[in-house]
Amino acid sequence: MVPPPVAPPTPATRAEDAPLRVKLKRLGAALVPLLALAAGLWSGLASCPNRALTGIPCPGCGLTRATMALLQGHLAEALHWHPLVFLMLPLVCFLILRSMLAGAGLISSSAWQVRVPNWAFAAFAVLVMGVWIARLAGYLGGPSDPVDLRLSIFGRALTFLGVL
Repeated sequence: MVPPPVAPPTPATRAEDAPLRVKLKRLGAALVPLLALAAGLWSGLASCPNRALTGIPCPGCGLTRATMALLQGHLAEALHWHPLVFLMLPLVCFLILRSMLAGAGLISSSAWQVRVPNWAFAAFAVLVMGVWIARLAGYLGGPSDPVDLRLSIFGRALTFLGVL
């Protein structure tokens, strides 16, 4: 009787099963876009695409400057740029860290999962939009950038056409 053929070992298909050096390489690769983003932020290249297009600051306008101020220890300045920075920064840092560690296979993809009820997402959206509307109305420090339609892409097109 002939024994059944033995299948050759297959490479690890799950990220958690990879050797540590592979996990560290994946983590290093995950850090590259994060470092590029940090370099762009510190160089001042980051800009709001919504404001460039419409001339109106978006609900998140000022968060980058607020984060930079907060990281430098300027709490009042961070609050001036965007009052939700104290809520958004820890949330975004958690999500980035979890994604990087899970992608590298250092934690399982189901680790650190937080079940958030739908009403919490809705409340968060209402909070963000409420702060945005209040800031556009001049409250909570006002908009991070002035509303100026003439500086936007649409505004320039309307000026060229003679509408503005």
